[in-house]
Amino acid sequence: MAVKTKSPVAVRLPSKVHIDELQCKGCELCVYYCPQETLAMAKYVSDRGFVPAIVVQDNCTGCQECARVCPDVCITIWRE
Repeated sequence: MAVKTKSPVAVRLPSKVHIDELQCKGCELCVYYCPQETLAMAKYVSDRGFVPAIVVQDNCTGCQECARVCPDVCITIWRE
């Protein structure tokens, strides 16, 4: 009789998100695709005239979905 084994589960490490607000053009893709709702749009306008994305919660799992969809490559994920 075959023994069933559980397949390995990917463990997400706690991570930090850094958004370069001067590069961000406010497309909102990162906010839409973040499964943890870590990001939101700011309530202010940047020096370049855009409303940037900002980090609003400290619950990033490091999935990097936000960084993958960012067309301006202004998101960096730091794993702890």
